[in-house]
Amino acid sequence: MVKQAMGYDDCSAEDLAEGVAAKYITPEEFQEITGETYENYKNAVS
Repeated sequence: MVKQAMGYDDCSAEDLAEGVAAKYITPEEFQEITGETYENYKNAVS
């Protein structure tokens, strides 16, 4: 369902990163949805 939201631009990678931080999704799910590791995303944004 989250993957579909990304497809419709209802959810951003930033939203997903916040979800990982809040433990709503796992870092593995983040990578599956975005194609990028959560660690790489955090490093790129900071």
